[in-house]
Amino acid sequence: MDGPLDVDEIWKFLGTWGRYQRGQIFLCLFSVIPEALHIISIVFLTYRPPFECNVTTASDIFPHEDQNNSTYRFVYNKCTIDVFSNDTDFNSTLITSTDCVSGYTYDEPDDVSIVTEWNLFCDGGEKAELAQSLVILGQGIGAVIFTTLADMYGRKPVHILCHIAMFTVSLCTAWSPSPAVFTALRFLLGVFQAGTGLTVAVAAMETLPVNSRYLWDTADLLFWTTGCLLVTPIAYAFRNMSWRSMQIAFAVGSAYSLLEYWFLEESLRWLLANNKKDQAEKIIRMAARMNGKDFNSVIKAASTKAKEMETFLSNNITPTVTTPTSEACMQNNSKDDLKPTKPEKYNAFTIFKHKRILLNSLIIWYTWTTDSLVYYALYLSSMSLSGDRFVNFFLMGLVEYPAAATQWYFIKRFGRRNPCVIFHTVAGVSLAVSTVCLVYQGRYIKF
Repeated sequence: MDGPLDVDEIWKFLGTWGRYQRGQIFLCLFSVIPEALHIISIVFLTYRPPFECNVTTASDIFPHEDQNNSTYRFVYNKCTIDVFSNDTDFNSTLITSTDCVSGYTYDEPDDVSIVTEWNLFCDGGEKAELAQSLVILGQGIGAVIFTTLADMYGRKPVHILCHIAMFTVSLCTAWSPSPAVFTALRFLLGVFQAGTGLTVAVAAMETLPVNSRYLWDTADLLFWTTGCLLVTPIAYAFRNMSWRSMQIAFAVGSAYSLLEYWFLEESLRWLLANNKKDQAEKIIRMAARMNGKDFNSVIKAASTKAKEMETFLSNNITPTVTTPTSEACMQNNSKDDLKPTKPEKYNAFTIFKHKRILLNSLIIWYTWTTDSLVYYALYLSSMSLSGDRFVNFFLMGLVEYPAAATQWYFIKRFGRRNPCVIFHTVAGVSLAVSTVCLVYQGRYIKF
């Protein structure tokens, strides 16, 4: 394996969808399902059932006064209790409004979610919402940390480390003693989920030729949607049990991460880019054996393609016109100036050196952030829709299957930019119309 090799040519010669590639991509796709389980399960873990203030007594509201219930009339709201004087006339007087001093009443088990167990209904509601917000923050931090580590140490070790950590954190979440601990663990879950998902996505795409990588996006969405749909039957099975049991069931989805090391291989492209030719040769030999190809033929084809590319690039470099004066100057140059320069090393900060790349990156970052916020908000809002919450959630996930098929067709037919603009326009108009309908529901609009 001396000399450069064209990785795309290796995969093409081996067969784009050979047995080796199918096995590796399936392992990558299989890890997408527990990612969805861990992230989307927050919808049921923080479920807030319909509630109102529990029945109370005058002594609970006026502990330092000798009063009885016959003196007052109580009106129970969601988060407050209005106390009126129990007058005989029609106009009773509002004496005070207080919070739910005796807790809340609802038609669900006391530990069906973290909201019911820790009474996170009114003033404590922001604690449940903070848990999901910190997941998204953790995903952003994890994306920065672990993608950099994956470039340094490889996709496989970083992915497996993050996946095992995600499994451990998810399992520990079931024993959270307080909302603060639950929120902190959800933050860590977001960090490791980003490391798990991004590294496995890169590893999978690097197992395909460049012109076939868009198929990973579609397959990734299909398996993510499958994970979202699996949340519904799991949550339904544990609907009358503690949320802690439900959390353990979700965590078990990542238990196979403990065995992943022996099945998932390192990215061939990363190995060759980092001059780890011995490991790369083992993978190519394995893939050739599994796909029924000759190893030497694979190497010959990849080497020939790489040399053709080098020749093409060298022939398209504009030659320098040499004059006697310039020749004399060249002879006076030191030998160090004539040595070949090392290839430039790239990292995340390279983006900021090129205005066009930076502009495109900023647009992509903004749209990705907006899409993520809207996506999770729609899932969370499924609990507040009329009808059965399990059916609503299931239908919310089911609609992503035709979305995946549409994405595959449009990317294959029109590329990425135009579909991106069209889909964002449709989504923006739909959200605006739904907001107007929500604001004016039950009203008559007069012109």
